[in-house]
Amino acid sequence: MTKITYNIGDKGWKKHFPHFKKYIGQAVNETLKQMDIKIDEDIVVSIFLTSNNEIKKLNNQYRNKNKPTNVLSFPMQSTSDGIHLLGDICLLYTSDAADEEDSVDLGGRRII
Repeated sequence: MTKITYNIGDKGWKKHFPHFKKYIGQAVNETLKQMDIKIDEDIVVSIFLTSNNEIKKLNNQYRNKNKPTNVLSFPMQSTSDGIHLLGDICLLYTSDAADEEDSVDLGGRRII
């Protein structure tokens, strides 16, 4: 079984989360399917949906790049108590189009 945990740290993501939860889940499950991972334990992937400022801080802290990025990933590959932790993925919420609805739809799916 695959479990996806979410930490929502941006008001833009909070507003549109129900819409994107489906796409994020599909992307994670399809990726695992394509990778043909054979793991006997339950699989957990953590998703952090964040803001420009927060992802910039994380990018600087972990990659020494003092600028925002669309996606950061932190592979873990750890097993504990029958649970296989794959790692964390941080996604930036962007609204770079004139129409916010178009931006969220196009930008978010492109990132995911």
